[in-house]
Amino acid sequence: YQTRRYPEAVDQLQKALALRADNCYALCLLSRAYGQMALAAWSIDPRRPWYRKSSLEMLQKAAAVETPNPRRVAWLKDWLKRHKILAQGE
Repeated sequence: YQTRRYPEAVDQLQKALALRADNCYALCLLSRAYGQMALAAWSIDPRRPWYRKSSLEMLQKAAAVETPNPRRVAWLKDWLKRHKILAQGE
């Protein structure tokens, strides 16, 4: 993730979530990786919403886990709003 190889990061984070599905940190990282991929895809073809949808889905999952990290989820929401992946009212 930190090296900006987002497709690889998505694969690794999905493996981590297969081991522990309620990992709020991994879900937030996965949401951001999808968000980064959405930004890249949008510049090529804005009609392809799949990565944006996946990013928002991971955000919802992160907020809904049994032991969420409210600070991390709030930071992620702010990041998604700043990059116009999440609407301001959501």
